[in-house]
Amino acid sequence: MSTAAYRLTIDTGTCRGHRQCVFVAPELVELDDQGWPRPVHQALAPAQRGAADDAVLFCPEGAISLRPAEAGHHATEVTR
Repeated sequence: MSTAAYRLTIDTGTCRGHRQCVFVAPELVELDDQGWPRPVHQALAPAQRGAADDAVLFCPEGAISLRPAEAGHHATEVTR
């Protein structure tokens, strides 16, 4: 397992709000005030990588991706 920092991103145009990501990785994905999922952390700890992979895998729309975290880059916020 890599020690590089990663972040979850959610494609707001693709997400349909199934919330599977929240069920499989509640420590990584939360719901905003309108009930849409959004990443909790700007960068994931190495121990969170398995849960992040599950969130990506279980998204029925393929709206979640795992990307290298860049210094100063914030996780994608869901805007509707």
